[in-house]
Amino acid sequence: MQDLQAKIDFINGQIHMKRTWLSDHGPGTKKPWPESDIEAKQYHLKMLEAVLGDYMKAQSRGNQ
Repeated sequence: MQDLQAKIDFINGQIHMKRTWLSDHGPGTKKPWPESDIEAKQYHLKMLEAVLGDYMKAQSRGNQ
């Protein structure tokens, strides 16, 4: 099993990829992708940020 920091690093990478995709292909771009794709990426981003928050709380509890 991966340690907690490795999971946090992975989630941060996924968040970065979703943000990059949205800035390249999301609303307001030259050629945006279909709205359903954009909404799915936005939902995934929100969920990843929530999971990251939970992992960060767990990590801070473990360090106390």
